Amino acid sequence: MPTAGPSITATPNPVVVSNGQASGTTTITWKSAPAYTYSEIYLSVDNGEWTEFARGSDSAKSTTIKLGSSYTFSMMVYEGQAGPPKIITTLTLTAKH
Repeated sequence: MPTAGPSITATPNPVVVSNGQASGTTTITWKSAPAYTYSEIYLSVDNGEWTEFARGSDSAKSTTIKLGSSYTFSMMVYEGQAGPPKIITTLTLTAKH
């Protein structure tokens, strides 16, 4: 049976923001195993500068998503000790009413 490749998911997706609120919460889950034992997750808001969101093995982390903004999460891995980092999967999400 084939194994699933590396992934980043959000629950819920899309993020639903209650009326009168400016943001909502989602849980970002990432899985790089079995292909990789370590990954770094980076976040860009509205195509801005990339910042580190998380690092390590497969895990999950809650985050707040603001209405009207676009959030892109990218998983970066390293192949070998001297290998350059590469992005292997991305997820973009937004919030809606």
